[in-house]
Order: sequence, then C-alpha cells, then structure tokens
Amino acid sequence: DSIKPGLKYRHIVSNLTEESFRDSIDFIPEKIFFNADADLAKLLVAPLYGDNPTYGVRELIQNAIDAINERKLLDKHNPNFEELISVNILHDSEEKYYFEIIDSGKGMSVYELANYFLKAGATNRKSKEWDQFFIGEDGKNKVLKTGKFGVGILAAFLIGDEIEVSTRRYDSSSGLSLRANINSKDIEIKKIKDCQIGTRLKIFIRKEALFFFKVPSSHLIPWDKWYTSKYPVIRYNCVLGYQFGNLGYEEFEPGFDEENDLWINFKSHGYTKLRWSYESVKFKYAGDYQLTCNGLILPSPPPLLAGSIPVPNIQVFDFNGIFPISLNRNNLDSHKLPFETDLINSVFT
Repeated sequence: DSIKPGLKYRHIVSNLTEESFRDSIDFIPEKIFFNADADLAKLLVAPLYGDNPTYGVRELIQNAIDAINERKLLDKHNPNFEELISVNILHDSEEKYYFEIIDSGKGMSVYELANYFLKAGATNRKSKEWDQFFIGEDGKNKVLKTGKFGVGILAAFLIGDEIEVSTRRYDSSSGLSLRANINSKDIEIKKIKDCQIGTRLKIFIRKEALFFFKVPSSHLIPWDKWYTSKYPVIRYNCVLGYQFGNLGYEEFEPGFDEENDLWINFKSHGYTKLRWSYESVKFKYAGDYQLTCNGLILPSPPPLLAGSIPVPNIQVFDFNGIFPISLNRNNLDSHKLPFETDLINSVFT
C-alpha cells in the first residue's frame, strides 16, 4: 500500500484578537514602519530641497495649517477652538537643540500615522475619508488644503534624523506617540492619555541644520517668513541669536475670508479666489514680484510678461489643487502663470 502523508496543524490563539485586551495595553500591536526605504528617503530629500532645513519648516507649517483647516470643518463640537501653531527652536537639559511644531489641528489616528504620515508620497487627499467629508456635491473641495504630494515626512529629515510625535485626533479621548529615526526599521506607537487635540512634532536638530538656523542665507526666505496670512495664528520662539529682527510678520496679507482695498480680486477658470496688488512685499527676496498660494510664498515665480506695466504681487487661493506647483514647492511646473491673461486684463481694467 502507498504511504499516505499525514496532515498536522495547530490552531494558535492570541489574546491580541480580544478587543478588551487590545484596549488595556499601552501600545498599538501592529507592525508600523516607514513606508519607504530609509536609503531611498535620504536620496529623495537632496534633489527636492538640497540641504536647507528652512524648506522642512515650510512643509511642516503647511501640514499644520491644513490640519487646522480640516478640523474647522470636522469638529462640530468645538467650532471655536483656538487656531494656533507654535513653532519653536529650543534646547533641552542636555543642551541638545531641537525643533518643535505644535498645532491645534484635527490630529491623527493609527491608520493616518501608518498610511499617510509615515508613508512618503501618500496623502489623505486621495482617500475615501477625504471624499466623504471634504468634497461637496458639486465635486469641489470644501476645505483649503495646500499639501498634495505627501513629502512632509521627508522634509522633516532636513532638520534632523530623529523625530518624536504625539497626536490626538479630535474625535478620540486619548492620544498616540512614537519616536523614530530615519534608519528605523520598526516603529512602536504608544497610547497616551495626557494629550491635547492636535499634533506635536519634535525633531532633534543636526549640526549642519543648526548652522542654517543660526545664519540664514540672505538669498533664501527665512524659516519664519514663509506664511504671510494672519490666520491660523503662528507663534515663533527661538533661543538662537537671530539676525532678521522679530520672528514672523508684524503685518499680514489678507487671508481667504478677508478683503482689503489694496488687493484687487480677479477671476480665472477653476480658481476659487485670485488677487493682485502693488502693496510692497512683506519680505524682499530675489524676484520681480511676490507669489503666494494659500498664504505660503513660492520663492521662484515664473516671469510675468506684462509689457509696460509694473508686475503686481499675486495671491492664489487654490481649493482644488489645480495650481501647477512643482514637487519641491519653490516654483511652477509651467514657465508662465496659467491665469496670466486674466491677470493682465484685470490690471489694465
């Protein structure tokens, strides 16, 4: 007779499948990691931003602004929460300098941490949640969101190699925390009770980046001058000597919901709101005019072929992500403004 193979199996039962046990432990029992190879992440940062940490600050401020705008729409129980972002350069008891940004935005869940924050190139703008909560019946976005490339975590590594994150989503009673290095293979997410709604990101500043913060380049926008609108409020604090005077701006350009006689509105297909003005720019840099998108400066705008008229400064408010900003957010993918004709017609009117 032919020998029939025997079959043995074992059924392994774990208490990790029990919801009551998962709720009782102080960590998230899932495999969490950077969803991009660490070496690849390092290779992507330099071509996008060079080695200047001010671009990292810009990306993190942008993410914080987006989180606050999203919470304004989602958190119906706290409609009047304080729209505040704190941006700090501090040092700890060991005199280690670190960069810190704290926002009162909507915060993140475990899913958002794993699938968006820690995943290079991913953005919730393409998620089912985004479609459900942020897209109107007309198919247009209901919230002003600037980020669309998902490169924020890469930009954080311009400042330092090690990050700490604590976050609490607006609809959760507890928070989450993690600590990771750019070379981390596995990341443990812990549950925390004492956590405000929003997100706090702490990055230990590497030596080369600290030099940029101490001695900002004269031909680049300083780390505290990227955002030109008054709201959400951004408060800066820096323990380093600083050569550009006061941190942030003392005067602001009008935001989306504000009107100003010095700024003229004009229309162009697809754009929510466009403005131009001959008001002097808030911070002088190499360029003929100042171009902002959702309040953030684009440092290298395309030339404007306006003939004999002086080139005005321009504000773009782009709800639907159609303004062709390049991946590094310093210029446009096109060599001209997509609404240049409408702009010139408005100026001549």
